[in-house]
Amino acid sequence: MRKTKILIIFTLVILILTGCNKNEKYETEKTTTLKGKIITNTITKDGKKENISILELEKEISIDGVITDKIEIEYDKNLKNDTETTITGILKENKGSTNLKYSIKVDSVDNILSYINTFSNDLFSIAIPAKLMKIVNVKEITNGFIIGSSNSKEAFKIIALTNNEYKKLSKDDMDFEKIKSNKEYTVVLIYSNEIGEDATKEEQLLYEEIDNIKSSVKLK
Repeated sequence: MRKTKILIIFTLVILILTGCNKNEKYETEKTTTLKGKIITNTITKDGKKENISILELEKEISIDGVITDKIEIEYDKNLKNDTETTITGILKENKGSTNLKYSIKVDSVDNILSYINTFSNDLFSIAIPAKLMKIVNVKEITNGFIIGSSNSKEAFKIIALTNNEYKKLSKDDMDFEKIKSNKEYTVVLIYSNEIGEDATKEEQLLYEEIDNIKSSVKLK
């Protein structure tokens, strides 16, 4: 009887240890959902600064037989550091900026608060409503930003011009409006396309928030 109890206990211990050491298995080139914490860093590559994001996983996983707990994030949007979230995308062999073996090409990030929605340059800053960050792209250009839908279609740009440059703008050449100014610069919004009946839902939502975007502009 005593031997039987010992054998049962020994078996249970083995099962528990086996269960604890069992990693979830994943494969590359397949759509996957992972939970973890976003960690962001700035590196210098070919003389240029580049932002990179890494997903620190809740627990180790096995990808094609390799155990890992960190994966580089491939995404066209900037993400906030130290944010807990769930990410969906395709696992790939990493060809990015880190020495990590794998990356995830992101389709979506569940936590909307994971997105950076404030953008700044040497002259002014703007904020995009957080609810739009999944569906818009913001690209920095000289003295300004291009804002468009997630399919990269440009909707408008916001740029800072010297006051002399602003005086030379003509309504005959482009559709624009003044947002803010100081003694040196004037920030203007320049429309790229008129919103029409064929506008996508993303474009409609973006245009609906233009007033909020304009009011967020702050000259330095």
